[in-house]
Parts: sequence; structure tokens; C-alpha cells
Amino acid sequence: MEPFGTIIQPIIEDVLAKHKKDKYRKSAILTPVIMVWLVLTLTLRRDINYPKTLNWLVSGLRWLCLDLPAKLVKDGAISHARVKLGVAVFRDIFYKFVSSFTSINPDFYGWVTVMFNGTSMTMPDTKSNREKFGKPKSNRGSGAFPQMRAVAVLILLLNSWETKPLEI
Repeated sequence: MEPFGTIIQPIIEDVLAKHKKDKYRKSAILTPVIMVWLVLTLTLRRDINYPKTLNWLVSGLRWLCLDLPAKLVKDGAISHARVKLGVAVFRDIFYKFVSSFTSINPDFYGWVTVMFNGTSMTMPDTKSNREKFGKPKSNRGSGAFPQMRAVAVLILLLNSWETKPLEI
């Protein structure tokens, strides 16, 4: 996650301060900044569960603090902290990050090179989610949870097949 740190960390800190969610107990492991990074990391490490993703995220720090327990948080603590952090924080981080790209120069015959990626996520099984997102169909009926599909568009900054460093 380090390549993203220098770009996104100041944005995360600014947004958390704006939403007054930058304070935490001194002994807390799930600080607001770690929770934001954990949620971002969960999009990359979909192959492992919440506690293992947190463990993976802080694994680089274990050599600094050898007394970290194997189980960092109690069951349900991550879900509770995600809900408490709220959606608005992540929306503002996204908008602030996107707005930092003020001008993008075309890189290929006047065009900007972009790529896209899609994913699907299961949503809580509520009546409103079933109506809004629907349940996936299969040859055995329908799935257990409604699914939301999302697509991300990424702008590639290319110059003669070499990547340019991002300037913010």
C-alpha cells in the first residue's frame, strides 16, 4: 500500500479532520486512519477475511512492535468501526482524490488512455436492497444476497510506454 501512501494519506487525514473523526483512544488499534486503509485494502485482498486483512496490513509493523498479539481485535470490532466511520468519509476521500487531477494531457493522438475494471459485491439482505439491486440468478434458483455491481475507470498516464509520476 506504500505507493498510495504519499498521495492519499494527506487526503485521508484532511477528510477525517473535516468530519471530526480523527480522534481516538490512545490504546485503540483501530484508529480512523487504519480503518480507512483497512477498507481500501479490503478491495485488494478479497481473498482473505477482515482479521487476516488487518493482519496483512500491519505485518510490516510487527518487526517494530514485537508484542502485537496474533489476534489484534475482537470479533465484530472491524464491522462496528466501519459502520461508525460512515460512508461520507469515503465519498469525500474519493472526490478529493479525483479533484486533485486538475489537468490531464492527452497521451495518444489527442486521446487520454483509460482502462476500466468491474466488480460485484454482496449487499445486506433487506427488502430495499432486494428491490434496488436484485438477487443473482443461477441454475438452482436465486442467490442468497442482493448484488451490486461497480465499475471503476482509471486514467493511465503514459508517455511512450513509460509511466509518468503523478504530480499533485
